[in-house]
Amino acid sequence: MADHGDLLQRIDDLSARAASPRADPELLSAIEDVLAEGYMWALTEEAESRRMGSRLDRLVEALDEPGVAMEARRLALQQRSLDHRIDTLRARLATIREQFVRLGGGQSAPV
Repeated sequence: MADHGDLLQRIDDLSARAASPRADPELLSAIEDVLAEGYMWALTEEAESRRMGSRLDRLVEALDEPGVAMEARRLALQQRSLDHRIDTLRARLATIREQFVRLGGGQSAPV
Protein backbone atom coordinates (compact mmCIF):
# COMPACT_ATOMS: atom_id res chain seq x y z
CA MET A 1 0.00 0.00 0.00
CA ALA A 2 1.29 3.50 -0.79
CA ASP A 3 2.27 5.77 2.04
CA HIS A 4 -0.09 8.55 3.08
CA GLY A 5 1.75 11.36 1.26
CA ASP A 6 2.03 9.43 -1.99
CA LEU A 7 -1.63 8.48 -1.87
CA LEU A 8 -2.72 12.09 -1.27
CA GLN A 9 -0.51 13.24 -4.16
CA ARG A 10 -2.07 10.67 -6.50
CA ILE A 11 -5.54 11.79 -5.43
CA ASP A 12 -4.64 15.43 -6.03
CA ASP A 13 -3.15 14.66 -9.45
CA LEU A 14 -6.22 12.70 -10.52
CA SER A 15 -8.51 15.37 -9.11
CA ALA A 16 -6.78 18.00 -11.24
CA ARG A 17 -7.21 15.81 -14.32
CA ALA A 18 -10.87 15.19 -13.42
CA ALA A 19 -11.61 18.92 -13.40
CA SER A 20 -12.32 18.71 -17.13
CA PRO A 21 -15.94 18.24 -18.22
CA ARG A 22 -15.23 14.85 -19.81
CA ALA A 23 -13.11 11.91 -18.80
CA ASP A 24 -11.63 9.07 -20.71
CA PRO A 25 -11.96 5.47 -19.50
CA GLU A 26 -8.30 5.45 -18.41
CA LEU A 27 -8.89 8.36 -16.02
CA LEU A 28 -12.04 6.80 -14.61
CA SER A 29 -10.19 3.54 -14.05
CA ALA A 30 -7.32 5.35 -12.30
CA ILE A 31 -9.79 7.20 -10.06
CA GLU A 32 -11.56 3.95 -9.25
CA ASP A 33 -8.23 2.37 -8.29
CA VAL A 34 -7.19 5.27 -6.06
CA LEU A 35 -10.63 5.30 -4.40
CA ALA A 36 -10.33 1.59 -3.60
CA GLU A 37 -6.79 2.00 -2.29
CA GLY A 38 -7.70 5.11 -0.32
CA TYR A 39 -10.71 3.55 1.36
CA MET A 40 -8.66 0.45 2.19
CA TRP A 41 -5.97 2.67 3.72
CA ALA A 42 -8.57 4.66 5.70
CA LEU A 43 -10.24 1.52 7.06
CA THR A 44 -6.90 0.02 8.07
CA GLU A 45 -5.82 3.19 9.83
CA GLU A 46 -9.22 3.56 11.53
CA ALA A 47 -8.78 0.07 12.95
CA GLU A 48 -5.34 1.10 14.23
CA SER A 49 -6.86 4.21 15.83
CA ARG A 50 -9.47 2.05 17.60
CA ARG A 51 -6.68 -0.22 18.89
CA MET A 52 -4.86 2.85 20.20
CA GLY A 53 -8.07 4.02 21.88
CA SER A 54 -8.49 0.66 23.59
CA ARG A 55 -4.89 0.77 24.76
CA LEU A 56 -5.44 4.31 26.09
CA ASP A 57 -8.50 3.12 28.02
CA ARG A 58 -6.39 0.43 29.69
CA LEU A 59 -3.63 2.92 30.46
CA VAL A 60 -6.04 5.36 32.10
CA GLU A 61 -6.90 2.69 34.65
CA ALA A 62 -3.23 2.52 35.66
CA LEU A 63 -2.23 6.20 35.55
CA ASP A 64 -0.78 6.05 39.08
CA GLU A 65 1.87 3.54 38.00
CA PRO A 66 5.33 4.88 37.05
CA GLY A 67 5.67 5.91 33.40
CA VAL A 68 2.05 5.20 32.50
CA ALA A 69 1.04 8.87 32.20
CA MET A 70 3.90 9.54 29.78
CA GLU A 71 2.97 6.48 27.73
CA ALA A 72 -0.69 7.56 27.67
CA ARG A 73 0.30 11.05 26.51
CA ARG A 74 2.55 9.66 23.78
CA LEU A 75 -0.17 7.31 22.58
CA ALA A 76 -2.83 10.05 22.66
CA LEU A 77 -0.63 12.29 20.50
CA GLN A 78 -0.03 9.46 18.03
CA GLN A 79 -3.75 8.74 17.86
CA ARG A 80 -4.58 12.41 17.31
CA SER A 81 -2.04 12.61 14.48
CA LEU A 82 -3.38 9.42 12.90
CA ASP A 83 -6.97 10.63 13.18
CA HIS A 84 -6.02 13.92 11.50
CA ARG A 85 -4.41 12.01 8.60
CA ILE A 86 -7.54 9.85 8.29
CA ASP A 87 -9.79 12.94 8.26
CA THR A 88 -7.63 14.56 5.57
CA LEU A 89 -7.72 11.43 3.44
CA ARG A 90 -11.47 10.95 3.84
CA ALA A 91 -12.08 14.56 2.76
CA ARG A 92 -9.92 14.14 -0.35
CA LEU A 93 -11.60 10.83 -1.16
CA ALA A 94 -15.03 12.47 -0.90
CA THR A 95 -13.94 15.17 -3.35
CA ILE A 96 -12.54 12.78 -5.94
CA ARG A 97 -15.53 10.47 -5.54
CA GLU A 98 -17.84 13.39 -6.36
CA GLN A 99 -15.76 14.09 -9.47
CA PHE A 100 -15.84 10.40 -10.39
CA VAL A 101 -19.63 10.34 -10.19
CA ARG A 102 -19.96 13.65 -12.08
CA LEU A 103 -17.85 12.20 -14.90
CA GLY A 104 -20.08 9.13 -15.11
CA GLY A 105 -17.86 6.69 -13.26
CA GLY A 106 -19.43 3.72 -11.58
CA GLN A 107 -22.40 3.56 -13.92
CA SER A 108 -23.10 0.29 -15.58
CA ALA A 109 -23.12 0.17 -19.35
CA PRO A 110 -26.52 0.41 -21.03
CA VAL A 111 -28.04 -2.93 -21.96
